[in-house]
Amino acid sequence: MDMPESRYIFCGGWPEIAARGELEPHFWFAAYLGTYLERDVRNILHVGSLRDFDRFLRAAAIRTGQILSYSELARDVGIAPNTAKQWISVLQASGQIFLLEPYYRNLGKRLVKSPKLYFCDTGLAAFLMGFDSWEAMARSPVMGAVWETHVVMQVVKSLVAGGRSLPLWFWRTAYGAEVDLLIEQGGSFQAVEAKFTERPGPADLKGMEALQQFYGEDKLISGWIACRVNDAYQIENRLTAVPGSRIDRYIRAGSE
Repeated sequence: MDMPESRYIFCGGWPEIAARGELEPHFWFAAYLGTYLERDVRNILHVGSLRDFDRFLRAAAIRTGQILSYSELARDVGIAPNTAKQWISVLQASGQIFLLEPYYRNLGKRLVKSPKLYFCDTGLAAFLMGFDSWEAMARSPVMGAVWETHVVMQVVKSLVAGGRSLPLWFWRTAYGAEVDLLIEQGGSFQAVEAKFTERPGPADLKGMEALQQFYGEDKLISGWIACRVNDAYQIENRLTAVPGSRIDRYIRAGSE
């Protein structure tokens, strides 16, 4: 990318912010949010209280990278669950969020069936969460989820830009085993785990190992640990640590 990874995550990928280094992202996002609320949301939803929708946006941002619970989101904002569903649909239709569905083929009730919510732009998510600097966000408990959002959206945006429609999922059992992103190819997978670390260790591989045990090693085409390394290196058979900002390139190469 043209800017440092930390700035890209904190400021987002909007062209104007990227092109104008002197631009203060906080003011830009405040203006963007005002325009979005006043023009798009009011026209589409006829929302009576934009303050409620603003609070809803901020509550949704806090949940980026997490499994979506409409009832919890509605309770925290003080709205009805059906209203939360309607507003999530508007965020999705207007390109603010991406919902990643769970992979649960033939698994019945053993897998979680709610989608995961991701903000399409990490800069907007950071603004809505109230962070005023990369350093503050990097030290916060939500940084792992923000990093996961960054990694997943790198893949999603790359596929959309290339006109490709590979099936994307996440995998999580009721017992807590999880892989952040599955790219299904003819019954086999490329798998991605997003880890905000410069040196992934054994604990970071547990989701991949559970996936291999569940489906068999032959079903895993490649497993990528998208982390903060500068160069890719193999961790063990079929599992490779790769730079998170370039994960889309490895996915494309693995699917050709």
